Amino acid sequence: MSSTFRYQGGTTVFPKTLRYLQDRRKLEKTWLQTLSRSEIPATLIWGERDPIAKTEIADFVWENYLQNRDADASYWRLPCASHYPQNDQPKIIAQLVRQSLSAEGTALTGVQNSKCAPVLVKEM
Repeated sequence: MSSTFRYQGGTTVFPKTLRYLQDRRKLEKTWLQTLSRSEIPATLIWGERDPIAKTEIADFVWENYLQNRDADASYWRLPCASHYPQNDQPKIIAQLVRQSLSAEGTALTGVQNSKCAPVLVKEM
């Protein structure tokens, strides 16, 4: 995880991160309502081992802001990922992003029978 913070001088943005937390507290509902009205397809990817942002948060966002919107949306959980799934499972994240951006969709490869295989919770 420390490599994530160090990447491209990331430790220098800690003050901005603290500011983000203040902004999030104030604007979170507005951001989520905007997401629910967006016409852009969305993919929610969540690490099940995240000690900070529990899966209940992802469930709440999905149930209240994504699952009933007009635009396409999908919700994936990663059983072996934590707060930084792009570090924990970069190949799976890359596959999910490619699949989300592809009009035809693409099959996930090399992970289907793994205990760390992504789980599609719901797709609309």
